[in-house]
Amino acid sequence: MLQKMRDQAQGPLAKVIVFTIILVLGLFGFGAFNIFTVSEPAVASVNGVDISERELLSEIEREKRQLQQQYPGLDAELIDSVVNPEQAIDRLITQELVDQTTEELSLSSSSKEYLRQIRMEPAFQTDGVFDENLFRRTIDDLGYSPATFRVEMGRTSKAKQLSEAVTASSFLTEREVKLAAVIRKQTRDIAYLLFDGSALTDEVSVDDEEIENHYVLNIDSYETEEQFSFGYVTISSDLLRSRVDITQEQIESAYQIEIDSLGTERKRVAHILLTLDGERDATVAKNELNALKERIELGESFSVLATAISEEEFTAEKGGDLGYLDRGTFPYFDNVADGLQVGEISLPFETQYGMHLLTVTEVEEVIHPAFEERSDDLKNMLIDREVDLLFRETLAQMDKLAFEQNTSLEPVSAINDIEIQIIEGITRSGGPAPFDQPNVINALLDSDVIDNGNNTAVIMIADSEAMVARLETRVPSRQLPLESVKDDIQGFLINQKADRKSSALAESVVADIESDKAVGEIAAFHGKEWTRVDAASWGVEDVPRLLVAKAYELPAPGPGHLSAGYVDLSDGTHAAVVVSKVELGDYAATTEAERTALTGEMEDIAGQLDMNGFLQTLRQSASVDTSYSRETPEG
Repeated sequence: MLQKMRDQAQGPLAKVIVFTIILVLGLFGFGAFNIFTVSEPAVASVNGVDISERELLSEIEREKRQLQQQYPGLDAELIDSVVNPEQAIDRLITQELVDQTTEELSLSSSSKEYLRQIRMEPAFQTDGVFDENLFRRTIDDLGYSPATFRVEMGRTSKAKQLSEAVTASSFLTEREVKLAAVIRKQTRDIAYLLFDGSALTDEVSVDDEEIENHYVLNIDSYETEEQFSFGYVTISSDLLRSRVDITQEQIESAYQIEIDSLGTERKRVAHILLTLDGERDATVAKNELNALKERIELGESFSVLATAISEEEFTAEKGGDLGYLDRGTFPYFDNVADGLQVGEISLPFETQYGMHLLTVTEVEEVIHPAFEERSDDLKNMLIDREVDLLFRETLAQMDKLAFEQNTSLEPVSAINDIEIQIIEGITRSGGPAPFDQPNVINALLDSDVIDNGNNTAVIMIADSEAMVARLETRVPSRQLPLESVKDDIQGFLINQKADRKSSALAESVVADIESDKAVGEIAAFHGKEWTRVDAASWGVEDVPRLLVAKAYELPAPGPGHLSAGYVDLSDGTHAAVVVSKVELGDYAATTEAERTALTGEMEDIAGQLDMNGFLQTLRQSASVDTSYSRETPEG
């Protein structure tokens, strides 16, 4: 071996490598080997533990997916603008602090609780019953293996334990609960006058000078919108579907392929899984499984060993049982199972989840459906497949022609003999559907289209519909003459003045009350009557919420006095509010159910405050370096 290495070291490539190493060491020293080491960029450090750029990007992507699921129609660019990398880093720092704390406290997660949680999770159930195949497919789609998903769930469980421990330490004194009842259960005698600006428009006027001044000062607001008309060609799967013809021979061939793929038998399998990590690589895991294989072949129970040793908890408790395999669901098991008879043990093999041993425990015959039962479904499947292929090919042709012959839509139209349509009156704000979609408007109003006169690229309207368009006409915005907008300006100014007047009247009522004028005289002066609500609670109905909030902001009045304030309501009405009496709540008058509910609510608030304070303390006492994150990735 040594001689072979010496011989190879005399080759020209080896000499170049040796020379390069000597040169680098001579110039930079042994530290130069770091040049060849690629370390993952860090965006922050928490007590010496780096948070990598990859983790940040994953967090950002997770938040984007959540927003897309929560708001399906939200534009991708808007989502990008909403997701804040700095906030994502802050969440990751908090998460790392919590992880470190749970580790210091030796908190652990229960396998039994984990299994209970996944079995109770509706996302893993079919008709209300836990579906193992659905569970595996779902976490697969999320990028987890059963082992890594277990780790993530354990992490969440330990964080929950920490939170519960902190919040459980919160306590309330009887005095605090009684004081809360006094404040929460108080009532107030209130009265109010409403002033509606729309009822005062006849009392105000504007002259020509005011109208002209407003027009001059806001001249940019009185322009027509720039308008565009576009020619466009659309293509959809529905249009192509009518052009697809499937023969009986194709359906029969698809049926035979399906039968062949299902096979004549279905195998039930069990496995033992060893995960791979920094302490156990593939070679070590393979050696361990080979030793287990020998023990099983000498008579030990596969099921017993799987329960004791397998590191996939969900199947371990069932002796490693994976159930009957449906071909294609977990293809990494199919090929191995194909080569095994009942009772045979596979050689160790590796998947994305780790290293496995597999055994076949049962075999059952597969009953195939008759051709007549499957014919319609197979025909629709073949049509869908053909339409999907044809749609993608057509999009590629359209995109190519739109670019190569970018001064006309005729070549694009000729591909499928599709009529060129015209849409008029499009503004920068959009138009009728689908011209109201942000991605459509952005593509149409791209400078290459409206300034340079080129075709758009293919614009996706929906998953199965697309268009190519080009500018036909462009009408620039123009200044509207004063005479054409005079009535609009006059109406706007009158409403504005009326609104200000109603607000001033509400304020004047408050000033009069603070001057100790009689409330009856004040109402009579304005030709109104006070609306009274005695013993109004915070949740009183039939009174505007903003008005109630204002009444509860006012200080309790002294004997023989009133507290007054005014508030602008959301509908443009203005109100003067008076509080004449405050009756504090009586803890003794509350029911047992009310006391229990109030105590629970106060404990929740106290617990949340304590947890927030605990996290702040962790942050303040930790060594947190965010200097890496000054230039955060855009995601």
